[in-house]
This record gives sequence, C-alpha cells and structure tokens, in this order.
Amino acid sequence: MRLLLALACVGCGADMMNNEALHAHVDDVVRTERAPEHADRFLLNAGVLVPVLGSYRLDHQVYGDVRPSAIVFDWILGGLVPAALVATSFGVSGATARRALRWTALGLYASTRVGIFVIGNLHITEYDDYLDSRLVVRGAAVGATF
Repeated sequence: MRLLLALACVGCGADMMNNEALHAHVDDVVRTERAPEHADRFLLNAGVLVPVLGSYRLDHQVYGDVRPSAIVFDWILGGLVPAALVATSFGVSGATARRALRWTALGLYASTRVGIFVIGNLHITEYDDYLDSRLVVRGAAVGATF
C-alpha cells in the first residue's frame, strides 16, 4: 500500500511540473501574441492516431516544446516498439509466435493511443482554462489602464 502511495506521489510531482511548464508557456503566449488562440481540440485529437505526429503537435501547442514523456511514451512505446514487433513477426517461422507478436504490437499501439488521447485532452483543457484566466487578467489590466 505504501508503495502505491509513493508511486502516486511521484506521478503528482511530474504532473505539477507539467502544469508549471504549461502555465509558463501560456504566460509567454499571452505576453507575446496579440490574439492568442485556444488549442484546436479536433485537430490535436486527430493527430493522436499517428505516433510522433500527435504528441509533437500537442506538446508544441500546449507546452511550446516536446516533453521527454512524449518521446518515451508516444514515440518509443507507441511507435518504435510496435513497429519493431511487427517487423520481427515477419522473421518468425511459427504462426503462433507471429500472431502473438502482432497482437502485442496492436495492443501496445492501441493502449498508447488511448492514453495519449485521455492525457492530451486533460492538457488541452488545462491549456484552454489557463489561457482564459490569463486573458481575463490581461483584459482587466488593459481596462484598468484607461
């Protein structure tokens, strides 16, 4: 039980660092762009189906740069490893082994897509909410100067 609690706390710390990076990026966007736009949820979610492209576009929109977790989870576990499993399946002679490798690749690909879809939507929501709050503050500050 203590191990699960410790692991949950580690995840919370990583999430807090992600939120700090997201908020810093939104602050930069609000400061530098005349009319900052909300994240396009449809296009960012459509890109999630393609490894590398989805996390690259999502992270650039929401964080301003690609995070290491996107590289490990999406690029490696969601793209490179399933591709390697499928490629390996062509070199295996047994039908059972070939089928196991291909189903494993499909399962790994699908589970990473679902994970990135869920986590990506949470990041997009946080980005949009924080952008709205910063725009309200910026509008109040602009209104107060007149």
